[in-house]
Amino acid sequence: MRLERFRKKEAVSSERDARIQEAAKKIFDRLNEEEKRGLRYAVVGGVGLTAWTGEEYTSIRPDGSKRDLDLLFFSDPHGIAAAIQTELRDGAFGPSADTPPISIDTVWDSQGNILRRSFLRRLRTLDGGVALEYRDVQQKIRPETLEPIHTTIRGKSGSIDICTLRPMTLTFLYLTRAIGGLKSKDKKKISEYMQFLHKTLGPEEFKREALQYQEFYDFSRQIAAKYPLLTNIGRSLSWIDFKLLGGILSNGTLVPPSWYTVKQ
Repeated sequence: MRLERFRKKEAVSSERDARIQEAAKKIFDRLNEEEKRGLRYAVVGGVGLTAWTGEEYTSIRPDGSKRDLDLLFFSDPHGIAAAIQTELRDGAFGPSADTPPISIDTVWDSQGNILRRSFLRRLRTLDGGVALEYRDVQQKIRPETLEPIHTTIRGKSGSIDICTLRPMTLTFLYLTRAIGGLKSKDKKKISEYMQFLHKTLGPEEFKREALQYQEFYDFSRQIAAKYPLLTNIGRSLSWIDFKLLGGILSNGTLVPPSWYTVKQ
């Protein structure tokens, strides 16, 4: 009986996963269509990592919660960030129980024209390019680092077309998104992903690729040097959030920049 219940639960979870994936595909189709009208976006976070590992995209985490679609908007001339959230609430992609949560971050410009939601660490336009910014610390990023790439992720019903960023870029966005370094809840995931990249690229190519992200190292070191107290508090909060609170603090709120120590 216990095995039967387990199998039934697994079947229900698989069916729900397929429905959520279908909703995700509709969302990505909508975004890809908007690219023709000037939208420039990329999928980041865990779904973005899936595009490079070749693993099958699953919309449900092991604990039963739905995986977010983490999106980064570089330009949004027609207000799609707001529109797609409204469409999500109105059921345009399916009932709320069967649609993935969407988290949208945006690149700010000096006038605030491109603004949906921002973390304390933000990306902003600077001198014709894009920079990492936290309070009075700014670090410009090489343009190719944030160049969107069209690829696919493998779902239950076939491939899903998405736009994401370079494999190493996704890693460094994780490493600089939270006060005090990589958030505790992401350490295992990023460690496994970095091991995958190291094995795929080979030691020498991996090192060469990582060293192209010097501006991320510099930015993080500036934050640590200028705001050491915040850095230490952030590390403590990250541990408490992950170990004791189940991640409720970091659900879209505790995601400012940080320092990540890398031996070169």
